[in-house]
Amino acid sequence: MNFRICSRRLKATLASWSNAEELDRRLVLLKKRKIDKEDFDFFIENQKRDLRVFVDSQPAQSQERAEKLTLRVLEIAAKVAIALI
Repeated sequence: MNFRICSRRLKATLASWSNAEELDRRLVLLKKRKIDKEDFDFFIENQKRDLRVFVDSQPAQSQERAEKLTLRVLEIAAKVAIALI
């Protein structure tokens, strides 16, 4: 594995941690009614858009798996958000 691939994977991991923290923060804000469902949905849609950009930059064999996993996490978050309302 070369440095370039490791660097790309590290950046993706760090980005996903950051996204997970932001998702958690948004869920807390939604629960406390500091943001509304529309704001939360807007955040989720932006995450999906960013995911598609990221996935398109990955090798073909990794694209489908990465997209399915991340979209599943966003779907779960949306269901949690609905339960919080």
